[in-house]
Amino acid sequence: MKRSIKIIALFILLLLGCSKDDPISASMLPLPPSTEGEWVAIVPGAMKMTLQITQERATITGTGTIVNLSNGVSSNCNLQGTNTYPDVSISIGIKGYAPMEMTGKLLKTTEIDGVLNKSGFSNFPITFIKQGSYSTP
Repeated sequence: MKRSIKIIALFILLLLGCSKDDPISASMLPLPPSTEGEWVAIVPGAMKMTLQITQERATITGTGTIVNLSNGVSSNCNLQGTNTYPDVSISIGIKGYAPMEMTGKLLKTTEIDGVLNKSGFSNFPITFIKQGSYSTP
């Protein structure tokens, strides 16, 4: 009987000390990986995409450059999207063209594996690598 009372008392103490609004316990939660930074994808013989991503909460914005590797023509682009980890969705707009839609997964903090759709693409596989960081196995 004494043992069950001690267990119940301990349980009550734990409940009282761990409220959902407790800023100490909330600050201890791990943050999902951010897409903030520079990302590059290269499609050999076709294009190189460099994206400068800013992220605030789940909202992605930014700019980028797309280079046609066959003729060297470069185009600037604007980005908007979301990072609802692990899912990443980015609309890539180039003036005068329909936007491309990239959807993918942020399975590593330094890699987004996805596909491009719209603006001439249909489930075209693409991998973005975060620049200036190194992944550990």
